[in-house]
Amino acid sequence: MVMNVVLIIPYILTTAVNFLLAHLLTTIGLVAPPTGATMNTMYPLGMYGALNNASWTGAALQIALVALNLVIWYPFFKRTDAMNVKAEVEAGDAHTA
Repeated sequence: MVMNVVLIIPYILTTAVNFLLAHLLTTIGLVAPPTGATMNTMYPLGMYGALNNASWTGAALQIALVALNLVIWYPFFKRTDAMNVKAEVEAGDAHTA
């Protein structure tokens, strides 16, 4: 059950965009392909990408995707925040009346 319909859109959209963009950039050769080594995913941003691809291009891609995710998520967070502020104001008016 989806509890917040507004935020499910960027949740699905960013996953698809990340996969497609990473696959496209790797396929055309702008980003080095992953080495296939199994590694812990608890490395800092950029370090995991660099180690996983054995190249600085993996780190650059990872940082670029996080920045793109922020751009995609921002309008949805603003919309959710505006809806919550409106609900709080209406709830406050109902309590004072």
